[in-house]
Amino acid sequence: MVLRSLLPIYKSRIKLVYIDPPYNTGADVFLYSDTFSSSTWLTLMKNRLSIAWQLLAADGSIFIQVDDGEFAYLKVLCDEVFGRANFKEHIVLKSSTESGVNAINVKRGERLFKVKEHILFYAKSPSFRFKPFYTKNTFNTHYKYQVIQTHNGFTIEDISKTITKQYFKGKKKKTLTNIELHSIKLAIETYALQHASNRYSLEKTLKKQVKSLKYLQQPIKQKV
Repeated sequence: MVLRSLLPIYKSRIKLVYIDPPYNTGADVFLYSDTFSSSTWLTLMKNRLSIAWQLLAADGSIFIQVDDGEFAYLKVLCDEVFGRANFKEHIVLKSSTESGVNAINVKRGERLFKVKEHILFYAKSPSFRFKPFYTKNTFNTHYKYQVIQTHNGFTIEDISKTITKQYFKGKKKKTLTNIELHSIKLAIETYALQHASNRYSLEKTLKKQVKSLKYLQQPIKQKV
């Protein structure tokens, strides 16, 4: 077995293991057998997972991907091999769309849409911490309000209006050129990022309030 041959060199040195084993679907459509009995499949998986666990470093983690067929049994097996305390997450992966063969099976009443697979995430230690990966997003213009503390208490300021007045005093927004509007936008984004701790949005709050008001305005139906 390839995994076992790695032990003498890489034992306790691997930071990340990802396993995409045969799903045991009952159809030999791959270059390897995929028609094991459930007990045989679990035995094969236990051997492989035990070796993979030995390969992991103290700060390592392992991910195993599988479909619905053996997922529940695999979770119990992983708890046994890795320890339940080392379970981190159950990740649901969307693997297809509600169309094609999936739609045919639903139409026949055979099963619901099969659009997901599962990834089990375990760490070598309960104290494991991953490093978040951040991606840049566009500026959310709804976060334009800031709370300012004054001698008399706190005030709320619309930074978009304040910065517009500072940059183009006396001009109305509809008279500004595209270049001027772009300059204001950049200035607002820069200021908002520099003062992120006291910046907030009213968007969700207002939506909830409007929804509540609409509900209150509905006529009360009385039973006769």
